[in-house]
Amino acid sequence: MAKLDKKIQQYRNDGLAYAVKIYKEGGEEALLHEAAIRGAAFIPMELTPERREELSAYLAERIISTVFIDACVALIDEFKFGESRLKRFKEMFMNRAKLMGDCDPFGGRYVKMSDFARELNEKYHLDIEMDNLVRIEEENEAVNVRMAKVDAVLDVLERYGHEEAAGFLREFWEVK
Repeated sequence: MAKLDKKIQQYRNDGLAYAVKIYKEGGEEALLHEAAIRGAAFIPMELTPERREELSAYLAERIISTVFIDACVALIDEFKFGESRLKRFKEMFMNRAKLMGDCDPFGGRYVKMSDFARELNEKYHLDIEMDNLVRIEEENEAVNVRMAKVDAVLDVLERYGHEEAAGFLREFWEVK
């Protein structure tokens, strides 16, 4: 029991040291952001932001692969899909999966899973449970930093007559 207590105390100390490091580097806002990300996603303290991104990409890839394989087996078993239709399905499925991960130039999603689910419910009466899906999307939006492409921001500023602000940002970010 004492060995376990020492291990727990070490984890607590490591967490506290990491929190102090985040605070020193980015202040209170950075610390609150990090706490929100880890709390919402149940991420252990040992994971760096880089490792967290790697893990997220790895998990997304595994989920997509698993769902794809399951869907293919169902299409073969139930609807007698052959090689040609499976290849067309694979191309469509992978494109949709990529689309759901892509962001517009301002960091917003082009499409959300809930958009597809809502349409499926309306058109085909599939009774897809929306509450949990929407809650997950909201949690993800709350902890994910929204990043915009600098060129897109500059384009909007200039298009709407804010050349001075665009000039400041170009100088600040050293954009040509």
